[in-house]
Amino acid sequence: RAAEFEQMARDYSMLQSKHRETLAHLTNTVEKLEEKERSIEALKAELKDLNRAHEYERHKAVQDAEQWAQEAQQTRMELLEMTRHSQAVAEELRRTHSYAKKTQAKNKQKVKEAHTKISTTNDKLKQLVRLQGHIERRASQSKSSYEQRIAELERRLLHATYGHSTLALTNAPAFPACGSAVSYSAYADPALPHDLFRHTARDSARGHRRSKERKTREADRVKGSGTATEEAKENRGAAQPSQDLDVADLAQPQLWPTEHAA
Repeated sequence: RAAEFEQMARDYSMLQSKHRETLAHLTNTVEKLEEKERSIEALKAELKDLNRAHEYERHKAVQDAEQWAQEAQQTRMELLEMTRHSQAVAEELRRTHSYAKKTQAKNKQKVKEAHTKISTTNDKLKQLVRLQGHIERRASQSKSSYEQRIAELERRLLHATYGHSTLALTNAPAFPACGSAVSYSAYADPALPHDLFRHTARDSARGHRRSKERKTREADRVKGSGTATEEAKENRGAAQPSQDLDVADLAQPQLWPTEHAA
């Protein structure tokens, strides 16, 4: 019986030793889990700050778009007023065609002014096309940047949740705190020239001008060779044909898309 009791004592001592080892292992495991939970909470807070910065950026973009729409609407009114004025000048030139020899100097000055306004309008339309391309590039760059940053945060979150070590988390580069005004300025869009936001037309008037010239030629063929000859003389007396009809073409409603009206 003494040997049996001694064996039981040794077994009990062995069980106590294994229990202590198991308890130490469980304690170490709990500490590692707590450390991973703290890392996950930090990543969640960083993701929340990034979402707030994204919302601010989106709100700012909406406000800028509304301001640009107002400026574009004002520019449309100015361009329409210039178009009406140019049409009035063209009508006056047609009326005084029979007196061209007597008033040649005055008519040349008016044609020169009309061509100057047409050239200015074409330059503004070209600026608008360049502005649209710049806005699309900036939107694409901003979208790509946010997608990359969100994908990086998701990857780090998954690694912290299912990874076997936190070494990658400690060595990973930290993103700036986007909630602060100083760090947000690093992602702000550069200021754009205000003169680029003065116009809203997107399509060129060249197609409308060609269509109108084709309709004019068809009408001349219907009227007869006499009317066509007189119209050809009138066209030769004016300036370059590529600039004659731009003002009238600006009045076409197709030149102003409905999505840019507001």
